[in-house]
Amino acid sequence: LIIGNEGCGKSEAVAALSYLLGSNLNSLCLTPEVESSALIGQYIPNEEKATLGGIVRWHDGVVSEAFRNGYWSLLDNLNQAHAEVLERINPILEAPPHLILTEKGETTPVQGDLHFKIFATMTPSAASSSIGNSELSPALANRFTIMWMEDLNSNIDEGTGELSQLVSRLLDTNCMDQTISLCKSLLNKEARMDSNFRHIIRLLDNAYKLQA
Repeated sequence: LIIGNEGCGKSEAVAALSYLLGSNLNSLCLTPEVESSALIGQYIPNEEKATLGGIVRWHDGVVSEAFRNGYWSLLDNLNQAHAEVLERINPILEAPPHLILTEKGETTPVQGDLHFKIFATMTPSAASSSIGNSELSPALANRFTIMWMEDLNSNIDEGTGELSQLVSRLLDTNCMDQTISLCKSLLNKEARMDSNFRHIIRLLDNAYKLQA
């Protein structure tokens, strides 16, 4: 469970790590409207019923699909979901992890893959601009290893080293100085109070595409 302010790079860090390690990543942004079926699965109309014979078919949710196939699962904004939705993934967070698809009518556990990993992110309610954010129950929080992520250093002098490391991985030397200067302008609190790591990543991504 990665906790940090909005836009500090929580989801980007997981996505980058999964890419570097060659793991498939199933992501879901949680909101108060998300139901447990998005995590576990549900029956949906079978558009191929003419050939397969059934009116409906089972469709795995992002967590159950990842659990079965050894993918990584990322649940963004974990504390925005209702408690009863989050309770459904409790068995996967236990040791050893297990999952029974009762919604499918099954009584035997799904055979999970050893490479499966589940990540979650949340923004503390005091630091969030979203209305639905709440604190996690201790029972759920204790099932995770918790990591706190800091924002990109907004101190212009101290943050230059971090920016240089980011930019050097993406851009050639001809673009580096100009891009770093622009990033520093974004991080200048007097110029823009709400700039964060997310804005920096988007800027670098666009600079990389223009360079290509």
